[in-house]
Amino acid sequence: MRINFGEVQGVQNKELVVEDRVSVTMPLVVAKILALSIEANLQQFEKQTGKTVALPEIGMTKVSIGPDGVIIEPHEPIGQTK
Repeated sequence: MRINFGEVQGVQNKELVVEDRVSVTMPLVVAKILALSIEANLQQFEKQTGKTVALPEIGMTKVSIGPDGVIIEPHEPIGQTK
């Protein structure tokens, strides 16, 4: 799996503008461990602080698995406020 990291430059026309910085390639098992670790750390942060990490109110991308593989499509803006 390859994960691309970038620096957010701002929002333009309700879309995030990101400048690519670095790409990291790793085995899928390492990517899954990383995902679980990030989720656990976010949950711990929210539990300790009582603050929810809110997503920005911008158009995000929906990613799903279909019969022909990964499907990436735009969808309505998401976000949460608590």
